[in-house]
Amino acid sequence: MEELMPLGQDLVVIERDSKRLEWIHDQYPDVLTVTGDATLDVNLAQAGIQRARGLLTCPSADTENVFVCLSARHLNQEFTIVARALEEAALDELYRAGANHLVSPNVSGAIRMASVLLRPEVASFLDIATRSGGLELRFEQAASQPDSKLAGLTLLEARIPQETGLIVIAVRKQTDETHQFVFNPVADTRPDPGDEMIVLGQPTQVDKLRRYAQA
Repeated sequence: MEELMPLGQDLVVIERDSKRLEWIHDQYPDVLTVTGDATLDVNLAQAGIQRARGLLTCPSADTENVFVCLSARHLNQEFTIVARALEEAALDELYRAGANHLVSPNVSGAIRMASVLLRPEVASFLDIATRSGGLELRFEQAASQPDSKLAGLTLLEARIPQETGLIVIAVRKQTDETHQFVFNPVADTRPDPGDEMIVLGQPTQVDKLRRYAQA
């Protein structure tokens, strides 16, 4: 919630547990809620799934999550679904059910533990850069628009660090089917219209880049 609320977008939570709903209402009074089972089309429709930009789905069982993805994708063919997968065996099923992206706590937790052991300072830096609540740094993305100031410019010519204070970590190409990342892009890298730039900096600097890229 802390990560989504500052974006200024309408949020709707579907929850069947009355105690959890009470907690949500106490902590986030501006968040809209629907009481019921998220696997049912009627509750997804009541939450406005047809006009939603995206869905985060994390029921307590992978089987329920599959049903949520199937129902949600049937009601909205265009939006992005991010689903939690508790068991590795559910990954393929969730993708087939319509999920665009999957997050597996078991897999990411194991990688995180190994990283803390082997690279503690890197792990500490990533904590600072990605955890919500008083963030000073964050990873973000911004697209290069065809009619923006950045159109046709190399990174050197765009002067993003000088204009915004951000560090460009990578550029993800959108002009081919691979959508490959160009990590640590050099100065003569030329983002094509629609390419996503992955940057590191403060939220105010990210907002400045988005205005700069879309101007």
